[in-house]
Amino acid sequence: MDFSQIPDGHEDGGEQMVFRYNREERLKHAPQNVRDYYNGTFMPRRGLFRSLISTHGNRYLLISVGLCIGVVLLASVLLHRESATVGGVGTQLSAFSFEESVYASLKLDKAGKHVSLTLPAPVSARFSFIGVDGQPVQEQLITGKYDGKELFLRTTTTDYDIVKVTVVLDVAGQSVDLTAAVLRR
Repeated sequence: MDFSQIPDGHEDGGEQMVFRYNREERLKHAPQNVRDYYNGTFMPRRGLFRSLISTHGNRYLLISVGLCIGVVLLASVLLHRESATVGGVGTQLSAFSFEESVYASLKLDKAGKHVSLTLPAPVSARFSFIGVDGQPVQEQLITGKYDGKELFLRTTTTDYDIVKVTVVLDVAGQSVDLTAAVLRR
């Protein structure tokens, strides 16, 4: 069936509407970038970075994403340090909860080539157990001697909704702060 012969676009008894389309006339009034596109001379900007800074909105978005990534990285490095190096010795703090008790363990690694401590070195660690309100629930001081071998300083306390453990570690006068979230098991 040929639908081209069916009259369309007019009232009963009225004249049929006539649509006229002239491409040259339309392009004459179009903006320059549209005319360039139809002529084939339009070259879009190429490259990821150019598209990210092509407009003011894109620039603001790129800057805000960069700032957010920077803040997250800075906060993760400064706020939740579970491991650090003091005097050339690597340290690591871990804490977990099991059967109504919180166990905290501080490990000092075996001495390597770049240790700047005179061995044996006195070690003191002040463990602070932080509750859900952000206040210390309990503090404990544990001391020992580091002789170049692996050293573990461990403590335990009753779990009063403790969410993290902080340690101020002092090895032969050099100190570092460590923080670990309490893992629930």
